[in-house]
Amino acid sequence: MEADKPVRIGNDDVPTIIRDTMTAKDLKSIEKNDTRKGLKHGLTRLLNIIPWAGGVAAGEIELAFDIRDANFFRNYIAYLYGLNDTTEEQRQKFLEEVEKTAEDYSGNVIAGMISRIDNINKGEVLSNLTKAKMSGAITIEDFFRVSNAVERIPYSDFKYLPTFQEDNYIEGGVTEILYASGVIFQSIVGAETKFRLSPIGVNLLVYGLYQQVTISADNRVSVRPEWEVVDGVASFK
Repeated sequence: MEADKPVRIGNDDVPTIIRDTMTAKDLKSIEKNDTRKGLKHGLTRLLNIIPWAGGVAAGEIELAFDIRDANFFRNYIAYLYGLNDTTEEQRQKFLEEVEKTAEDYSGNVIAGMISRIDNINKGEVLSNLTKAKMSGAITIEDFFRVSNAVERIPYSDFKYLPTFQEDNYIEGGVTEILYASGVIFQSIVGAETKFRLSPIGVNLLVYGLYQQVTISADNRVSVRPEWEVVDGVASFK
C-alpha cells in the first residue's frame, strides 16, 4: 500500500468489510467505542484486522460517506467488540448459517441489520444474541426474529420489558410498540386488555439483555430446554 495514497471507504465496501472482519482470526484489537478518539481511530482498528487493509493509519483513511454511515460504523464496531471472546470458527459457522437461512451474502445481511439499529447499545444486544446462536441456546430463526424486534423497539423502551412477566398494560404507546414488535402478546382480552411476554420477548430478555425471567405458575411463556429454571426464575445456562 502506498503511504501517500489514502484508503477510500465507501458504501460498496461495507459488506466485504463486515464479512472480512467477522471472519478475522483475532478480534482482540477491536476497542470499545470511544467518542473522544473519533471514528477514524475505530476504523483504523477495524481495518487492521483484515489482510487487504492491514497497516493502514488513521491519516490514510478517506471516509466517503455521511453521518448516517458514520453511525453505522459506530454501531458495527460495538457489535464486533461484543464478539471478541468468540473464535474465528464460531463466527465463520454463524455467517454460513446466516447465508443459508437468508439466502443472501452474509455481509449484506449483517450490514442491513446494523443499519436498522438506532442506538449504539443495540450493537451489544445483537452481539449477545449472536453468541446465543453460536452456543446453540437459540436457533438461527430465533436470532432473526429477536434481532428484528431489537431493530424496531426504541432502546428507551427496553426497560419496560421485565414488567410484562405478568399481565400488564403501560399507557403512552409503550404497550403498542412492544406488541407491534412481537415481544408481548394479548394475555387477557376484555374490558381491561393485558399483555405478557411472548417467546420472542423472553429470548430478548434472557439472551439479548442478560436478565432473568420469572415464569408464572401457569407457565404461559414457553421455556426452552436449554434454560435453567430455579424457583420459578429462568436464565440461560
